[in-house]
Amino acid sequence: KDPAIKSYCIKCFTRAWRLKYNQVHCMANVLAGLEPYQDEVSQHVVDGILEEIRIGMEMNLDKHNQRRLATVRYLGELYNYRVVEASVIFRTLYMFLGFGNTPDGTPSPVDPPDNYFRIRLVCCLLDTCGMYFDHGSHRKKLDAFLTFFQLYIFHKENPIPLEVEFMLSDTLESLRPNLKLFTCKEDALAAATNMEAEFKMRRGKLIQSGKVSSGSSQSGGKNSNDNDNANNNGETGAYAMMIRQQEDDDGDDSDSDGEDSGKPRRGGQVDDWDGQGHSTEEEVSLSQDDEQDVVLRNGPKRIDCAEDDEFLADFDKLMNDNVTARRSEAPTVPVFDLPMPVANKIDEPTGDGKFKFSLILKKGNKQVRRGLDVAENSAIATTWREHRQADVERDRKERSELKRFVLDYEQRQEEEAYSEAMNDLQRPVQPRVHQRQAGGAESGG
Repeated sequence: KDPAIKSYCIKCFTRAWRLKYNQVHCMANVLAGLEPYQDEVSQHVVDGILEEIRIGMEMNLDKHNQRRLATVRYLGELYNYRVVEASVIFRTLYMFLGFGNTPDGTPSPVDPPDNYFRIRLVCCLLDTCGMYFDHGSHRKKLDAFLTFFQLYIFHKENPIPLEVEFMLSDTLESLRPNLKLFTCKEDALAAATNMEAEFKMRRGKLIQSGKVSSGSSQSGGKNSNDNDNANNNGETGAYAMMIRQQEDDDGDDSDSDGEDSGKPRRGGQVDDWDGQGHSTEEEVSLSQDDEQDVVLRNGPKRIDCAEDDEFLADFDKLMNDNVTARRSEAPTVPVFDLPMPVANKIDEPTGDGKFKFSLILKKGNKQVRRGLDVAENSAIATTWREHRQADVERDRKERSELKRFVLDYEQRQEEEAYSEAMNDLQRPVQPRVHQRQAGGAESGG
């Protein structure tokens, strides 16, 4: 209830371009959760977003293009989270076509023929929330808009840039895969003229039946002059007429979002949601169009039966058999197959307070080395220094042990050789008698 906090929240929720583009839906989700408690905040945020879109078209500066895209994406996400209605989306789409322009294609300073950014904005909004306009009256409204959108494209200078053409083709392919595109401006203009005449006739019938007054439009129960609404929102000619006719159709159908009021478009739950934050036990929503969709709020109730018990018993038996079979299998140790580095380069300090490490990366089937400078006081440098000192100390001990072992072995060899020599010297020498001399002595005696 603090006015300062309220103003700050409105300011933050309005500036969707402050976030990353792929995170815009998160802000819309937060605003949707806040709406049941602070409805006035969401109203101010939506008004601020629409004003930001209008100011962007008035200024038409290239430096604000990314900001405008994020704002339009934000508006589409708000529709996905049921913060705004479909009438706001269609009014914005027609404002992109008609702001400062006329259906006959008269050049405008705010939207010159060589400027294709509004086509990007339309594609961005349709890519965000256009997939939900696929049934009922919303589908008819989108088909009518696509006719005028093609006429608007023909008013631009040809050829259209390739990136814009690809974006346009992707959007139309996702929304209406079987849509038959117009080949020339005359065909698009004829289709738009026929559609305008048809809607004028339908509006006349509604006025005659008393469902719509001739000087007011039923849009949310607010009476306003048609010409003033068209001029204030930038729609002119057929575009303003189309919006008025669609709003009349919404008033005739009781609610523009009545077709899918029970279906959350993106995120959220339907168990306790009735469109205004109130919980309901069971609710049925019937569409007012040709096809009727019945949506039950509460989920189906589970009823126990014999088939379920039999299925659970078979499932438990299958799981137990699987566990028993896995226990009987011998555990296998996964093989860590990693090729060794192609070179062992010792990382050394560079002298400027940093260590130069080599980072091994895998690029395809090859190893790539990249230099990495790390400060000396960092954790990785300290750990490396401790490991390096430990490796040096361990290497020194191994060398000392090896040296001692070699010296001891040589000493033992010398001692063994000395012992053998001394044994040879101490061994007694046996006298040798010549046999011939001994025989001569005997014969002489």
